[in-house]
Amino acid sequence: MMIKQLFLTTISISICTMVLGQGATKPRQHLVKENNIYLSFNKAKSNIEYFDYNKGLRNGNPIISNDVFAIKSNTTCNIYMDWLNPLQYVITFKDSIYDDPDIKILEDFLQLSYGRLNTVSTTATNSLTTSYEKLSKESIANNEKDLISGLEFIINKNPFQDKDLRILQIFFFKTKFKAEEKTSILNIYNELKDLDSLQTDHLSEMKLRFKKLAETDKISDLSTEITETNNKITEIKKNIDKIKNKVIRFSPVNLTLSDNFDNVHIISSIDDYVEKVKAKMQVDELGVKKIQEIVALLENSRINPDDNSKLEYFRVKQIQFDEDKHVKTSITITKYKIDSDNLEIIKDKEVVNKNIIFKKYDPVKISVSTGIFFANFTLKGYGVAQGSTELTVQEDNITSNTVIPATFLNFQFDLGSRTLLPLLQLGVDPSKKRPFILLGAGFAIPKSKFAITGGPIWTWEQSLDKLTVGGPVPSTSDLEKDIKYTFDMSPKGWYLGLQFSF
Repeated sequence: MMIKQLFLTTISISICTMVLGQGATKPRQHLVKENNIYLSFNKAKSNIEYFDYNKGLRNGNPIISNDVFAIKSNTTCNIYMDWLNPLQYVITFKDSIYDDPDIKILEDFLQLSYGRLNTVSTTATNSLTTSYEKLSKESIANNEKDLISGLEFIINKNPFQDKDLRILQIFFFKTKFKAEEKTSILNIYNELKDLDSLQTDHLSEMKLRFKKLAETDKISDLSTEITETNNKITEIKKNIDKIKNKVIRFSPVNLTLSDNFDNVHIISSIDDYVEKVKAKMQVDELGVKKIQEIVALLENSRINPDDNSKLEYFRVKQIQFDEDKHVKTSITITKYKIDSDNLEIIKDKEVVNKNIIFKKYDPVKISVSTGIFFANFTLKGYGVAQGSTELTVQEDNITSNTVIPATFLNFQFDLGSRTLLPLLQLGVDPSKKRPFILLGAGFAIPKSKFAITGGPIWTWEQSLDKLTVGGPVPSTSDLEKDIKYTFDMSPKGWYLGLQFSF
């Protein structure tokens, strides 16, 4: 009767525990059958979601920190994620050491100084244009026969792009040169004109390409943006090569005029301009190199695609571990702000930081727990009775209905349920002389860490060695020395176990 009452009470407690436990969010175990897991970054909710791609599911559940992924086939797991632009989001794993090459590239790219690059002026000012027209008329009006005006043999009279060269250009128009100096002046002028015409604002173009690459959100658009960027980089490199060939002509400037002041002025002006061109060219080459590294970074973001997903998902991590080990990895996604005008990538914040655990799948989970069990049993025992003249051995049958603490070894069977799992159990109570052995079965509610079990119990039976029941015994201590303990293969009763934490 007491067992029945206890059983009903236990069932009530377990139901209450299940209901109260529903509010707690605890890690879950996901079975990985084909060594691949698929994650998707939900930007709106700033969370990572997991789904089973092979089942055609796309609406994943948010990853809960310390979620467990049990690998069924071996101890390797590939983590696939939908594509994220590495210029917007950086994914790192705590169990690996990264130099963060993407951020390093972007930081190096910031070394391109906007002020240093902005050396090309593409528009002539009104004052310079006015001066040019005025000096042209003055030069044409000059009829000195021993001097030749630059305007009389210079065909291309359009203003230079560079403001410093425009000043030198005016000097050419204003100055009179001897007839034998005509060829040298004309060659230098034309070569300067060619070099000046090759100067292009590559910085603006690189900013534009950087902005387009950084703002690309779809993997389907990435190929087009990379192709256009590579084509533009090819054009810039060809332009730089042409500039290099032109610069060689002015290293050094070969010019000998009769007027030493004019000679020094022209050479010094050309040298200053050439140095400026070289500095810009070096910065442009650095910019090209960094843009190429950024393109390579984007290219690397789409390697290792999952063939089954039609290039929607890409492998971002491979986990390997020993069968007797668990691997915990921390996935961090950091968001970056993009300032394309200043070529800056600014760290915004960490939007995701989740720990997930990988282990080898085992359908049986083993755990050790403590709890209590209620047992109804009858045991044979021996005592001492006072006879008429002496102490005698007396046999007693001890019937007990009691609650006893015990330690349990549990074998839980994973059937895919998070609320109810069957289990087998081996238990031992802490008594030293006649410990109970329990072997039972039941069910566990792992989410609430609660279990109910029941089964037969065994223990050690007492027997007499030399003494006999009803026979004389000198003392109680002599009786205890004579008693033997033998394990009885027959169950002594039944138990009902209750565990609150395992």
